[in-house]
Amino acid sequence: MHKRLRRQLDEALGQELEASPHLRKLFRKIEKEYRRADGDRASLQRALALLSDLLKRRPEAERRRGISPGRAPSRDSSSRRPSRHCSATPIGR
Repeated sequence: MHKRLRRQLDEALGQELEASPHLRKLFRKIEKEYRRADGDRASLQRALALLSDLLKRRPEAERRRGISPGRAPSRDSSSRRPSRHCSATPIGR
């Protein structure tokens, strides 16, 4: 049985854990949910660790490329798309 569930049942019921079949079924369902929650938490912790590692690496990569931390790389004018704003349209078209 899940350690946390066992501790909670011991606190609530003491040594009276010889329960009816209905309660044992309930305990199994609760235990399954505890284990699922533990798995979810482990997955989230792993994802956070990976994201943290990526964020730590990003400034290093930017320094190697000569980009100041916290600033987006500048684009040269040839890579910019023309504005779609009506005031940017040349007169006479």
